[in-house]
Amino acid sequence: MKTNILVLSIFFFALSASAADKARKGEVSLIPGFELGLNFANATVTSPTTNVSSRTGLIFGGNLEVGLTENFFVQPGIRYIQKGAESVSTVAGSTVTTAFNFDYLEFPVLAKAKLADGDFKPFAFFGPSFGVLLSANADSTANSRTTSTNISSNTENTDFSLLFGVGGEYPLNKTMDLTASIGFSLGLTDVNTTSVSWKNTGTQLLAGAKWNL
Repeated sequence: MKTNILVLSIFFFALSASAADKARKGEVSLIPGFELGLNFANATVTSPTTNVSSRTGLIFGGNLEVGLTENFFVQPGIRYIQKGAESVSTVAGSTVTTAFNFDYLEFPVLAKAKLADGDFKPFAFFGPSFGVLLSANADSTANSRTTSTNISSNTENTDFSLLFGVGGEYPLNKTMDLTASIGFSLGLTDVNTTSVSWKNTGTQLLAGAKWNL
């Protein structure tokens, strides 16, 4: 698995470097944009005693659409994203709800294909994303009291994932297009350094805009 991840990463980052080189030569288009939305975060956990549910987090950031052909693009970006999940347990007869909150600075590199011409352009995207941990906390609530614990020492500093999804874009005017997408994040890194395996997942709803400069 690690070998496949490395090969996939090298392929997409080489594709991005090739696109940047073509852009410097004036052979492709460069279209900046931004996006914001919600990440319905969850996790794949191996522990049979831990059942987790979704945590809703924020996403916002910028990207650069690099056109290689009329319908095929590479889209590197940078974004802040909140990941994690929640669990409910019973301790000494009390119900304890714990929110595991992981905040990342993430660097996706996506291959993007536009599937039709015309004003409305549906598209599909796929690619890797590399995340750098900003903070990791466990917020436990019991009997209306909440305590927060820093769990960064038990969390990997990086998180590698695959992103894929679909969306669409529509021109607002001659220079600006509105965009919307639904994406899915599949975590490939076990971010928990203890005996319990934890891999971040998520469903992402995003809206944004880009400028045809």
